Amino acid sequence: MLAAPQQRVLAPGAAKGIRARLPSPYHRLIVATARRDATAGDGKGSAERLPPPRALALGSTQLGVRLADQVAADLLAGADAGAAVLDDFTDSPPARKTKVVCTIGPTSCDRESFFRLADAGMSVVRLNMSHGSHESHKAVVELAREYNSLGRGNLAIMMDTKGPEVRSGDVAEPLQLAPGDNVVFTIQEGADGKDNRISVNYDEFVEDASVGDMLLVDGGIMSMEVQRITDTDVECRVVDGGTLGSRRHLNIRGKSANLPAITDRDWEDIKFGVEMGVDYYALSFVRDADVIYELKDYLAKQGLVGTSAIGVLAKIESADSVAHLDDILDAVDGAMVARGDLGAELPVEEVPYWQSQIVQGCRKRGKPVIVATNMLESMVQNPTPTRAEVSDIAIAVREGADAIMLSGETAYGKFPFKSLDTMTTVARRTELSMLRYQGARRFGSTEAPPIDWIIPPHRRTASTKDEGLSEIFAYHTTTVGPALFLLPQPLILGSDCGRAQVCSPGGWGLRPGVAPRVAGTWYQQVLTPRNSFLQMANTLKCPLIVFSRKGNMPALLSHYRPDWPIFCFTENELVQRRLALYHGVVALYMRFSEQQEVTFDRALTMLKERGHLKGGQMVALVQSGRKAIWRAASTHVIQVRTVPEDPQVDSEDESSDGEHSAAVLARRASARDPGHA
Repeated sequence: MLAAPQQRVLAPGAAKGIRARLPSPYHRLIVATARRDATAGDGKGSAERLPPPRALALGSTQLGVRLADQVAADLLAGADAGAAVLDDFTDSPPARKTKVVCTIGPTSCDRESFFRLADAGMSVVRLNMSHGSHESHKAVVELAREYNSLGRGNLAIMMDTKGPEVRSGDVAEPLQLAPGDNVVFTIQEGADGKDNRISVNYDEFVEDASVGDMLLVDGGIMSMEVQRITDTDVECRVVDGGTLGSRRHLNIRGKSANLPAITDRDWEDIKFGVEMGVDYYALSFVRDADVIYELKDYLAKQGLVGTSAIGVLAKIESADSVAHLDDILDAVDGAMVARGDLGAELPVEEVPYWQSQIVQGCRKRGKPVIVATNMLESMVQNPTPTRAEVSDIAIAVREGADAIMLSGETAYGKFPFKSLDTMTTVARRTELSMLRYQGARRFGSTEAPPIDWIIPPHRRTASTKDEGLSEIFAYHTTTVGPALFLLPQPLILGSDCGRAQVCSPGGWGLRPGVAPRVAGTWYQQVLTPRNSFLQMANTLKCPLIVFSRKGNMPALLSHYRPDWPIFCFTENELVQRRLALYHGVVALYMRFSEQQEVTFDRALTMLKERGHLKGGQMVALVQSGRKAIWRAASTHVIQVRTVPEDPQVDSEDESSDGEHSAAVLARRASARDPGHA
């Protein structure tokens, strides 16, 4: 609860300064009280006094004006807006919200290593289809399913397709190349490195290359300049030398190979993914949106739609993909910033810019985004990271990425567990720094605009369709100050009787607003200013608990980046796993009871037993969705509750310990299966 501010005296004219520092409508309330006190003071006009809180805006409740007065008190005391809200994060900091994707390979594919990574913070399991066999990847899928079935966590599985790659052929022995040496790449078969002549697996290589192009080997480890082109050969001069082995990856800087985005091998892997029930495909070398629609059409024909759908992520890693970035992001379910090949096809100095564009493009659309490649590359061989790598992780977290990825570090590196520990530690420390020093990333910065509506109210039609209401509800759940949510009864946003309303069951005098377009405007003017630094869940320092069958509302809540975790309870294991990728969402499986209070109690009990909550802590319970759960159709409800304290156990009663233990076991069984009484 917000404490009532003490009497504070303003110098003459100070109210004008406060008004300039407060967004509407807060300044109207504060200036109104200041003017009232100026006329009710000693009559000399020497000072303006802010009174104690009193009821002005919310009828029988005083919280609206108390909130405004608290804001004024903080500003008058010279407190920083963010620090005023976040002073005591040190005592009970929120959990890490940025997820970690780990690539599984020879170093981590055994049960002990896999479970150790999962326990240490892995959220998404990456299957790199460029390596391994279907048998080896199936074993990894089975490990993930076993881990989930034990209730130890929630792992999603992402299949990363190999994609179309231009590679050199086999060489009889590695070639030692120095600057100035000549090398010939040919589309003729049989060239095995003799006389520095090497075959290429791409017949149109000679058409794609031009004299003066820079040819990169393995993303730039070696580079060569194209000197001459014939019908079958591309003759190059070595610029940066090294050792050239078999089947090396070749790129022409600034150009994408004219290959199909999904190869025959990729289609076989995709069919294998359908059989294994993977949760996401990460599609390599996406050039435009057409290939995304092609894959989604294929999956739809397999019956994988709705909550059974497999998410399609686009790997942005080519010159063509950045040229069609907006169309691709509109089509996909999320994206990956694949900086390795992206830095090979584009000048390396452009990679940070495009990373920011991809991250912010996904964030604006409410879609998850992964930042990948070389994040802790030095830890493949070394037990500690470079300082630049630490900063790289922090930048990705500050930009708002849903997840950050480890590749070779956990697949074949010497220090997979230290790599994961480093990544999770840096991510968590960065998040806490953001909370303390600059507030939620949603508000933007000098290099990134604020994250706002996915579909702004002015772009919506005047309709009461539930998808519009859902976003309005999610927006205000994470951005409205506590004035409306510390009420004795839940706040309801609904569209009954043919129009959307904001109403209070207890009759607090809140007037309805027509939605979604008008309601969105009314909220901003009456309930809270946009981008207010006082946020409902953040101000209360409480996590959000949402009950969902399709996962739409937790994804919307994640989009607005509350400071505290979003605990999502769902009856659908597919939805549970897909939510493992979303920023700040902790998805748990639980069968819902027909009675909402029974389900609420089970949810709180499960969270307490797993160490997520403790007695006496406040939580915000959210109910939303097109298919009603324990509520009237097309209504959205949020209420704040206190987690029950654990019952006191009488130490003098010899049997009490046993009875208490039995009660705990019974509650756990009941939470897992509502059929248990």
